[in-house]
Amino acid sequence: MPIVIKLNGKETELAEGTTVGELLDSRKIRREMVTVQVNGVIIDRNQFDTTPLKDGDEVEFLYYMGGGTAKFVELMRRSGVSRESNGADRTDKPQGGEQNDGGKPFGGLADGAGR
Repeated sequence: MPIVIKLNGKETELAEGTTVGELLDSRKIRREMVTVQVNGVIIDRNQFDTTPLKDGDEVEFLYYMGGGTAKFVELMRRSGVSRESNGADRTDKPQGGEQNDGGKPFGGLADGAGR
C-alpha cells in the first residue's frame, strides 16, 4: 500500500517502507550534496538507509548555496541546533584579542558585516 509524504511542500506517493536513502537514490540525488530534514528533524547521513518514511511525513531536501544560506539557518534554528554548539558566531564577551560583535545575530554576518 502506498504512502503519501510532502516532499519540499509537494505531495509525493511512495511505496510503504521507503527509506530516506531510497528516496534520494530514486531521485538521483548525491547524498553528500544534500541535508535531509524529516518532520523538522535533520537526519544524519549515516542514518539515511535505516530511516523509513511514514505516511504524512514532511521531508525537505536542503542544498548548500553559497551566499544563500538563510533558509538553512532558519531550519537549523527550528530543529534546535544552537549557534553555540560549534563555537561559532558567539555573542558572549570577547576573549583574548577577539572583537566584540556587539551581540548581532550570527556574529554580524547576517547584515554582511563579516569578521
